[in-house]
Amino acid sequence: MKIGLKRVRELLRKENRKALGLFLVEGVRLVEEALASPLSVECVFHVEADPDSRLARVVETAESDGIPTQGITQKELDAICDTRTPQGVVAVARTPTWTEEDVWKSGTGDVVVVDNVRDPGNLGTLLRSAEAAGARGALLTAGTVELTNPKVVRGSMGAFFRLPVSYTDSIDDVLRGVRNAGIPLVATSSHGGEPANLLLKWDAVALVLGGEAEGITRDWNRVCDCIVSLAQKRGTDSLNVAVAGSIFLFRHLWRIV
Repeated sequence: MKIGLKRVRELLRKENRKALGLFLVEGVRLVEEALASPLSVECVFHVEADPDSRLARVVETAESDGIPTQGITQKELDAICDTRTPQGVVAVARTPTWTEEDVWKSGTGDVVVVDNVRDPGNLGTLLRSAEAAGARGALLTAGTVELTNPKVVRGSMGAFFRLPVSYTDSIDDVLRGVRNAGIPLVATSSHGGEPANLLLKWDAVALVLGGEAEGITRDWNRVCDCIVSLAQKRGTDSLNVAVAGSIFLFRHLWRIV
C-alpha cells in the first residue's frame, strides 16, 4: 500500500489510527520486530543510510518482502514521528485484529486482564512482560489506554506484534472465557489480599491488573476467585502496575528461589 506523508502524519492522532486501522512503528529495532512478526506492514519510510548499516538492512528486508519503501529527508521524518530523536525509519502497519477467542485459544499460559490502565508506558511494559512470561494473551477493558498509542508500541518493544491482545466488552465475557479455559480469575490489590504465593497453586490464571490510581474496579472483586497482594516493606509506596504485574506474571520463577 502506498501512503503519502500527509496521511502518515494523521496517524499521530488516536482517532485517525482507529478510523484507518493503521499505526506507526518507529525506530530500527521496532521496525525489525514488525517485519519479523505476523504484523501486516504496509510501507516503510527512511532517511538515507550507509549501505553497511543496520538501517540499510532493514530497508532491504522490507523490499525483499515486497513492502513499498520510500526515502525521505530527516525533516520529513521528524514530522511523522512521535519521538524527539527518531532513528531514521518509520513503518506504517495494520492494527492487529485479534479477538477475545483468539486470546483464550492461543496457548495454556496466563491471560492478563488490564483494567483501566491509562499510562501507555505501563501498558507497554505489561505486554512485554506478559509475552516474556509465556502468557497466552491480554484483554483490555474500555478504560485502558489505546493499544497503538506510540508510547505503548515503544514500551512493549514489539510484544503486541505477536502476543494476542483484544479489547473485552464486559466482565461476563471474561467470566465465560475463564470457565471455558478452566482457570481461576484472580484479582490483584496493592494491599489486603491473600499472599501472592497463593498463585503457585495454579499453572495458569486470568490475572486482573488495575489502573495506577484506583486499582481494579469493584465489579471484578465481586466475581473473582481470590484477591492477591505483594508483601512489601512497611512504610514504602505501592509498586506501579507494570512492576507489580510483571512480578505476578513471573511467579513460576519463585519455585527456584
